[in-house]
Amino acid sequence: MVRKTPAGHLHDPDIKVRAVLTYCPTPNEVQKQAFVEAYLEADRPADALAWLEHCWGRTESTRLGLRSDTLGRLGRFAESAEIRQHLFEHSLSTFNLQRWLEHLPETSHAAARERAHHLALNHNDPITAATLLLHLGDDQSAEAILMSEPPGMRGDSHGAAPLAKALQAHHRPRGATVIYRALVTTILDRANPRGYRHAADYWVRLCEIADQGVALVPLGSHEAYVATIRTRHARKTAFWARVNAARRSGAE
Repeated sequence: MVRKTPAGHLHDPDIKVRAVLTYCPTPNEVQKQAFVEAYLEADRPADALAWLEHCWGRTESTRLGLRSDTLGRLGRFAESAEIRQHLFEHSLSTFNLQRWLEHLPETSHAAARERAHHLALNHNDPITAATLLLHLGDDQSAEAILMSEPPGMRGDSHGAAPLAKALQAHHRPRGATVIYRALVTTILDRANPRGYRHAADYWVRLCEIADQGVALVPLGSHEAYVATIRTRHARKTAFWARVNAARRSGAE
């Protein structure tokens, strides 16, 4: 005869924790995260906090994020905000900035944004810095940072393409041009056919910006860039076929 487990027990975090500890007295970070999430789902943040006391190694940022959320659930916003500030200053992501602001009093928001602006201006990753500056409403500085980067800046960042699109929307075509050129150059230099569709789209956007008669100085001219790419990558016929198809599609 099979004994039925009461439905409520399936969602009881204490039962879940005891079950794991019977075969694993020293739970790993994945198991600890599961414990924390179970206690938070049960609205028991104090019990969740007990599993968030020590470093989780490579997943430390996950622990800190959960700890800040748990402290917030306990009303300990000053401690939570300190953690969120640390996470933001380590990443300079707009997501972490918003999370930091959530646990700060309104009177502290201006100072936090000023701090974020200062860090962005001195950050060594132009894509991250420009994304944050644009989020803070300083599109001029966002474009200036990109313009100050050397011609060899590579389009490796996951956020590069969305940033270029956002800069166009903010009427900052030179900053967008820097990114689109870097994206095209990176994809072609890697000779990755799977990326040619995206590279062709970026190429078309570069042509559209140039067709608007935008002054690109101090960047090199559009014509010079096109000539360089055509010379260096003339044999990448799959890419040029994509470009021709994209331009025909845009003309229809």
